[in-house]
Amino acid sequence: AHTTSNNSNQASLHFAYAGALQKLQRYRLAFEQFNIANKLHRLDLHSRGVEYNAQKNEAQLENTTRHFTVSCVGANDEPGPTAPICIVGMPRSGTTLMEKLLAQLKGVMAGGELESLNFAAAQYQTDVNNHVKPPPDAMTAQQWQKIAAQYFSRVPTAKPYLTDKLPHNFNNVGFALALFPNVRILQMRRDPRDVCLSIYSHQFPDGHAYACDFDSMAHAYSISQKLMDYWVELAPLQVMDVRYEALVENPQEIGKAAVEFCGMEWTDDCLGFFNNPDASFTFSELQVRERINTARVGRWTLYEEQLDELNIALRKYGVL
Repeated sequence: AHTTSNNSNQASLHFAYAGALQKLQRYRLAFEQFNIANKLHRLDLHSRGVEYNAQKNEAQLENTTRHFTVSCVGANDEPGPTAPICIVGMPRSGTTLMEKLLAQLKGVMAGGELESLNFAAAQYQTDVNNHVKPPPDAMTAQQWQKIAAQYFSRVPTAKPYLTDKLPHNFNNVGFALALFPNVRILQMRRDPRDVCLSIYSHQFPDGHAYACDFDSMAHAYSISQKLMDYWVELAPLQVMDVRYEALVENPQEIGKAAVEFCGMEWTDDCLGFFNNPDASFTFSELQVRERINTARVGRWTLYEEQLDELNIALRKYGVL
């Protein structure tokens, strides 16, 4: 843990002020405060050596898609005590909404933002780098089974299905496909302008160093989409794309398709998630207390005059 800096504290105040201005529909002034907040947050990160590394992200993308091939899908043919449902996508893309919807089904344990898969993937990559384990396409079923057993020892397994909703696990979808023969992956997709504006409006922790400026954010978004494109092409029977806009516009049809894709039976109880008192512990906590609605679709248009820099960056990386 690091000591909270003055820049970080000041950033928090400006984020809060911007949020208040936004509620008052004073969007130009709110955006000015978001700019100040992100500049301060970036200074805080920089002072501690935390930077977004685009080249590293590009290299990771290339390495991941080169080693996680079709031969890795179902490499471990031994199902575990529960069937994982990984809900992935950029932050603010609707992952919390999807988990809340699924969690209304009796056979589902809502795991929330579990770190277990990410930790297991990071440890495995360390082992590969140190030549302790082979790359993914050379692993045996028994080696995958040992890693899967370690994962299940760290997560709740009281119900037939477990949602694992860590957004950035889009980096680890290939790992999950190799580990769990019965895994289902729901990839949330959302308009990049709404995603990036929403990220820019919140103070994210160190693992999201891209969140403070639009160029880094647009690049990170483009990497996420390239990875998700790869996964759905690699394993279409286990990976499903879900558009946030389609889900909120037609929750019964899209929600039912997602539920059935995961091997479960849809009930209209899924749409009553807003009555569930369980905390979500994400920036979406207040939103998931509401009925599904389209109020947050196209919110970027409220700041259209201020988003030239973002639009240029998104076009630069080919996602707009």
